[in-house]
Amino acid sequence: MGYEEGVYWKFDELVKNLIILSSTAERQKELMGHGCVADEMAEDFHSYFTLSKQEYLDAGLINQQQFDRLNELDQLLDNYSGDQNPDFWDDQQLSSNEDWKVLRKIARDILELLGKSDLEISYERKEEYVQNEQVKRLITQYTKFLLVKKK
Repeated sequence: MGYEEGVYWKFDELVKNLIILSSTAERQKELMGHGCVADEMAEDFHSYFTLSKQEYLDAGLINQQQFDRLNELDQLLDNYSGDQNPDFWDDQQLSSNEDWKVLRKIARDILELLGKSDLEISYERKEEYVQNEQVKRLITQYTKFLLVKKK
């Protein structure tokens, strides 16, 4: 994959992440699978926006208004980083935490600004377990997300 293809691939991953961030708590948990859902969503946003935002501007994939809105979401996530906001990162509170409701709305607004609000995610998941006498333990989870038009 060349540089330009890589930028476009990362941008598609950002769109997928925004769709997940804009989803209900139940759908977020379904899509993200096992693990720390809130942490994983934030890490994905960091990977696909924070580390690549200038590339998106340079490639013309986003304009300044979209860039500013994405930065607002980035700043919101940064404000909750660290140990002082454990409730924000508690997966059990994804549906009730008011800050997550705000974050979902911002993500929906960004998708609208990007012209991507007509997309949703379908996914394929593979999980591998080991079983002993006492417990079945997940050792690998692989999820492939696909962007599809809403029905």
